Amino acid sequence: MTSLPSRLTIFFIITLSIILRIYRLGTYDFWFDEVLCVFQKEELGGILNGRVLDSNPPLYFLLLNLWGKFGSGEFWLRLPSVIFGVFNIYALYAVAKKLFDEQTAQAASFLLAISPFHIYYSQEVKMYSLFILLSFLSFSSLLLAIKTGERRYCFFYFLSTALLLYTHYFGMYVVSIEVISLAFCTFLMKEKRKVLTSLAISLITVGIAYLPWIPVMLKEHFFNTSGFVSTWIPRPGIKSLFNTLKNFSVGFSSPRINYFIASFVYGIMFVTGLYGIIKERSKEYFLLPFFVILTPLILFVVSLYHPVYLDRYISFILPLFLLIVAGEVKKIKKGGVVVILMAVTIFSYFGYKNMYEEIPYIQQAPGEHARIQMREPVEYLQSKWESGDIVGHSCRSTLLSFEYYWKDSPEQKLLATSMFERYPQPSDWKHSNLLPDVVPDSVRGKGRIWLVLSWWDPLDHLDPISKELKDWMDGHFYLEGEKRFKGIFIFQYSRRNIA
Repeated sequence: MTSLPSRLTIFFIITLSIILRIYRLGTYDFWFDEVLCVFQKEELGGILNGRVLDSNPPLYFLLLNLWGKFGSGEFWLRLPSVIFGVFNIYALYAVAKKLFDEQTAQAASFLLAISPFHIYYSQEVKMYSLFILLSFLSFSSLLLAIKTGERRYCFFYFLSTALLLYTHYFGMYVVSIEVISLAFCTFLMKEKRKVLTSLAISLITVGIAYLPWIPVMLKEHFFNTSGFVSTWIPRPGIKSLFNTLKNFSVGFSSPRINYFIASFVYGIMFVTGLYGIIKERSKEYFLLPFFVILTPLILFVVSLYHPVYLDRYISFILPLFLLIVAGEVKKIKKGGVVVILMAVTIFSYFGYKNMYEEIPYIQQAPGEHARIQMREPVEYLQSKWESGDIVGHSCRSTLLSFEYYWKDSPEQKLLATSMFERYPQPSDWKHSNLLPDVVPDSVRGKGRIWLVLSWWDPLDHLDPISKELKDWMDGHFYLEGEKRFKGIFIFQYSRRNIA
């Protein structure tokens, strides 16, 4: 039975995790990826037939569709991710207590509670918070089944893994690493053959449960839209592995001196934790470091040929990474534990402080972007727009957000001087066209032209694509005025002849 001090400790940790994830939850406007999810949650038929723009399985969108019936807005629609994130913290505590002890469980859950990386994905209208939770439950059930021999964990493994595969396609990568790990265990622990056979049967059952989605996956996603997936992802280098350690330790937005020190501390504790598990624990525990190390390394090697290495795709190992670190925290003398926990709290504070304002450029956090507030420029343009005017954007980062925040908005066009990109847009997509609309045909008409120039990150200057488009507009139309916002430049053009 858990003692009163232990219950109070985990109550404090859970309360802290809720506060950190609720704070600022509705402060920032939806960005492109979130608007995609918000639009797609309304298309129940598209969710079930796979014809949604975010090429992923349907579970998260179905949950969001149900949740959205009871409210809307940034705070409400981000709340499911908070719930998944908080539940993940308690699940980590419960699993760590079974695998290790109370002190390790408390330390691990505390580290996850204050993790800026985990908080980031717990505050987004995206499936990653659910993805991390289900991946953790899947692997934990696998490990507990092998350790205890109890068949109930085989059922938990089946359930969590099936749900995982219906949440994100990288769930297949999780399962692949688990299969390799199972093969490793079969070789290393022949005495566990009975439970390993049960797990293999559970895995086959997972495959059967996934069969209904496979035709949709192949038709609508893998052979239709997945060609775009990696076109913007940079090829990784050794520095990418350091950035993963940095991001797992203190998130995307930590100042340089903070993340160097934090990465060193977390890295040392992780390595010594690995050594401790291999030296002091029974063979079934080898599965934990094997899984955590193999996950980024395999994806890294694959990405040298076909870039898919993103920290969010391997975010599912974060709770396990922190569990290994927590095992070393427990070994430190009482006074030292206080110092370490204070240090990691300070590290996390600096990563949490400007979490959405100061995300580094693509080299450190590909796919993640500092937030740009949309409401003010939308309200400005809405107040100036007249019937017949054309609204054009240089970047998709503003395109869908303007449509979302401008109710009954006019058509929002993605203007370009050439067809620079093919975007995997489903045929029944009902919102703004995400394919480049090439000038001059795209700006024919009689009304004014409003040019919204931006980039994915809030720049104080025009990016090359925006500059090229503006130069073309300057050469063909008359610039009447401009208005600048953080990361967004709005230019008004008339059709009168240039002198």
